[in-house]
Amino acid sequence: MAKTSSETIHSAALVVDQVGAGISSGISSYLSNGFISTIVVMGVLIGLRYVFIRLIRGKDELLSEDKRRWIIRVKNMVWTMMVLSIVLIWAPELRTFALSLTAIAVAVVVATKELILCFSGSFMRMSTQPFQVGDWVRLGNVSGEVVDISIFSIVLEEIDHDGKTFGYTGKTISVPNSLLLTAPVENMQVMKRFLFKEFSMTINYADMDVRDLAAHLRVIAARHFEPNQKEALARIRKVERKVGIKLDKPDPEIYVRTTDLGHLVFTVKAFLPTREAHKIATAISSEFLSHVNTLRTQIEQAKQDKADKKDKQSRAEQAPKTKEKPAKKAVSSKQETAKTA
Repeated sequence: MAKTSSETIHSAALVVDQVGAGISSGISSYLSNGFISTIVVMGVLIGLRYVFIRLIRGKDELLSEDKRRWIIRVKNMVWTMMVLSIVLIWAPELRTFALSLTAIAVAVVVATKELILCFSGSFMRMSTQPFQVGDWVRLGNVSGEVVDISIFSIVLEEIDHDGKTFGYTGKTISVPNSLLLTAPVENMQVMKRFLFKEFSMTINYADMDVRDLAAHLRVIAARHFEPNQKEALARIRKVERKVGIKLDKPDPEIYVRTTDLGHLVFTVKAFLPTREAHKIATAISSEFLSHVNTLRTQIEQAKQDKADKKDKQSRAEQAPKTKEKPAKKAVSSKQETAKTA
């Protein structure tokens, strides 16, 4: 009887050992299979991404906006599939750690706060679509053309927005998607080809007709605007159809005001090509200021001529009086000689 009990206990112990070994081997096998599956899936997806990007890019050195958009779509799709695949492969293991998931989640949130904000910003961008590749945007204090978009960041080719030249500076800026949650997003795509350029010129007050100056400035501005008039009008109509808002006329407009010191300020507003706006504004300002300088020189010359003429007249009036004085002296001397005699 005792022997039978000991044999039973020994048999149970063997069963427990076998079960434990089976569970252990099963977990090890599952973990190894999970790692292998993860590596295989990531390798396949990365390979597909490389192949698709190579097919889209082709042999072109400079990519068009459409090709850049397709490349970004492929990248985002591969990232999404990679995350979903990893979640599906490791889902059973995640369920095993469900009890400690809260603590893990808190630790993960604290450790990956910026990444979570980037994901949130990326989700907001995909849902609202405030811009796309090729658009001109201003994110906070950064302005540029969008050249690449990923889950974590946005790559911009910087443009000179503050200097108002709107040329490329040669700098490439990577902006985290978290900035979309905290900073305003300004889409400047409308300004990519044409923009409303406004510039002013201040001149000292002089004896010049303000209406004549404004009319002459309007002629100068119209002459410089004429080569781009048709294209500017077509662009205005296209923008109006897109945004559904009536915009100002593209033709140059002239405004005149005075400063506290009484100086004249002439302001020109026109719809000009973005790349040439600064150059055209400089040409208009130079020609107008040259005209004002010529008028001022003519006015000064006229004043000088008037002063010279007045001086000549005063001299001419004084000349007869000077001739009469010697004659009177001669008469008086003759009278004195006669008295002496």
